[in-house]
Formats: sequence, C-alpha cells, structure tokens
Amino acid sequence: MPQDAIHAGTDVDGTPLYVCSAIFAGVNHPGKLHPSFGGCNISYAGVEHTISSYLVFRPNWLGIPKFDFPAGIDSNGAQLHVCRAFFGGSLYPGKTQESWKTCNFGLAGKEEMVTTYEILSN
Repeated sequence: MPQDAIHAGTDVDGTPLYVCSAIFAGVNHPGKLHPSFGGCNISYAGVEHTISSYLVFRPNWLGIPKFDFPAGIDSNGAQLHVCRAFFGGSLYPGKTQESWKTCNFGLAGKEEMVTTYEILSN
C-alpha cells in the first residue's frame, strides 16, 4: 500500500478504506482497498468481486498550477481547488482558486495564506 494512497472511507469495523481501480469484465472499475482484502474490491452486476491485479489511486501534487480537479465552490461562484503548503515545519492541506496566489488553510483559529504551495491534480 503506498503511503500516500487516497483514504476514502472507513469500513464498519473501523478499517480504513483506500481508492483503487481494477479491470473486470473488460472494463475498468473504481473500488475499495485494504491490505486485508487481498485485492481491489469492486462491485459488478450486484456482486462484490476481489481483483488481485489493480492500481492504487494516489494524489498528484503539482508545483505548477493545473486547475483540473475542482473540489468546491466559493461564495463568489469560483471553483475551489485543494492545495497544500509547508508552514512552521508542517504540511497543511488547504484551498485555492485560479485567481489567488496563495494556499489558504486554517491553523490555531485563524486563516494562514502561503505563497509557495502545490495543487492537487488529476
């Protein structure tokens, strides 16, 4: 399991679930993954299938802005995108817009704005 696999959910027993993709019945299906599954679990035709050959989704962080993965809408109607920035020795996720020059995130009750950051991309 890659260390930066996308954590997308939690099973009923508290097991973290990650995003995977596997080919089944000639097409590619998104699914869920945990090392205990023995593969990528996808659903097809009303049945859950475990596929042993799969891809694990990992985020693609770009230093050069490529705004191809919108994650929300701001109050002005502009698309928000996920960013991350180092600040005070730690790495924080936040938000940005195409028109901004900062990655904005909350810390200790206030909004921080950092000018050197990466953007989550497809």
